[in-house]
Amino acid sequence: MKKLLKLGNSIYFSLMVFWLYFSIYFIFQYLNIDYSNLNRSVAKFLVILFFSSILSFHYRKSFLRLLNYILQIILKKKYLLVIGMLTFQIIITLSSLSLASADTTIVFNIATNVSFAQTTDYISQNPNNFLLVLWFKLNYIFAGNNLLFILALWNIIFIDSSIAIIYKINKMVIGAKIANLSFLIMSLILGFSPQYIYTYSDTITLFLLTLFIYSVCKLILDKTSIRYSLCSGIFLGFATGFRPTVLIFLISFAIVIIFIFLRGNIQKYLKSYLRSILVFSAAFAMTMLLTSSILNYQSVVKYEANKSRTMLYYVNLGLTYSGNIHSELSEEILNSEGKDRNRIAINEIKSRLKNYNFETFIGHLFYKYYWMTGEGMLGWFQERVFSESNRPDISWLKNIQDTKIAKLIRTYVYVEGENYFYYALFIQILWVIMVIGLIFYSKLFVTNNYYLLWMQISIFGALMFLFIFEAGRTRYLIQFLPAIITISATGWSSIIDYFKTKHQKSNIK
Repeated sequence: MKKLLKLGNSIYFSLMVFWLYFSIYFIFQYLNIDYSNLNRSVAKFLVILFFSSILSFHYRKSFLRLLNYILQIILKKKYLLVIGMLTFQIIITLSSLSLASADTTIVFNIATNVSFAQTTDYISQNPNNFLLVLWFKLNYIFAGNNLLFILALWNIIFIDSSIAIIYKINKMVIGAKIANLSFLIMSLILGFSPQYIYTYSDTITLFLLTLFIYSVCKLILDKTSIRYSLCSGIFLGFATGFRPTVLIFLISFAIVIIFIFLRGNIQKYLKSYLRSILVFSAAFAMTMLLTSSILNYQSVVKYEANKSRTMLYYVNLGLTYSGNIHSELSEEILNSEGKDRNRIAINEIKSRLKNYNFETFIGHLFYKYYWMTGEGMLGWFQERVFSESNRPDISWLKNIQDTKIAKLIRTYVYVEGENYFYYALFIQILWVIMVIGLIFYSKLFVTNNYYLLWMQISIFGALMFLFIFEAGRTRYLIQFLPAIITISATGWSSIIDYFKTKHQKSNIK
């Protein structure tokens, strides 16, 4: 088993190297600058960047000391970062909130339009979004016309709470140093990204998943706790209801348990944890049964189970060159029902595999992986779901968004904005930094820290899943950020320790 895990770590290392390559390549490929026709602001930016790089390298020791000083202040006084993050989030929400196109628009219309809810087949085809419809509907009852704004506020709560929970988990099971680094990395990458105005299922799933991980960790530390067994089952059940892919965390946890068993260490724990396992399983099963029963017996939205898209549908979708464009599928499979769904899907999967040769299939995998990992804005660029025309019909919010400052901010937030490059570049650099931590963890790779092993296997499992099923957007990685951030922070901790040791040795000499 240990040899198998070491092989997995080697594969993981290769995947992370390509992840880094794609993240850097993304800057030059899609966040490009037209050097033949520079405007004044871009020209000034490039000049400032050029001289800043010279100064930072020439005075690198002083620069690094200053950077370390700033980081220490932030980490010691986290409330400063939290205040800055909250202020930023509110400003972006007020100035840039819009109804995202595609699935979000459909779910929004289902929740707010009774006649549309009773006629559309959307939930019949995508039952995984039923809980999202209920969430929208519940908020619509209380918020009315302000629904979109309230959902954005909830997203801020979900994201910021997730950051805090991950920090608490890592401090509890690994240590303060890695916890601080994970807090910093996730705050910068997710807290300062515009994902909170994208009112889809990603953020609520992330929040529920972090609660699940926290409950599991508390359960392991206190093996007699029925409360955490119950909570972990409920949290995972609801998270699965929003995004079934979170089950990868459960599968990877089971792999770690098997590894512990093969090491011969589990016998002394098995009896103590048996009751907890039973309670967790019962809570998880009951939560899944509850959500399924509500879907089957509700009258909020039209639902016909024989129209739902099967796993083979998503395998077929994953075999399209980009791995995520439903329009590339045939009308026959898009409208299939009952037993025909899998039959048609199997035929199309066979056809797609036949149409690939070795070179084109490898090209498909790398192209898919590029879009799975390359964009630090978590799919913002690729999906382009926000536009001026989709701003919400909320009078008080329109008055704010029509101001000059709000219009200026949107030029940075919206992909089509003339200043979007600067915002995206900032996040992309942070993304590259994060990936470097992921790479260095592979060198650190340990099997005696079961939590880190769980997180690394979860990343590996997520990537393998996305290679097979629907993927091609970094937004699909949001739910796996607890693992990604933790492993990156651990990798960066090892980098910092290495340079500290090297610096100490040089001082002795």
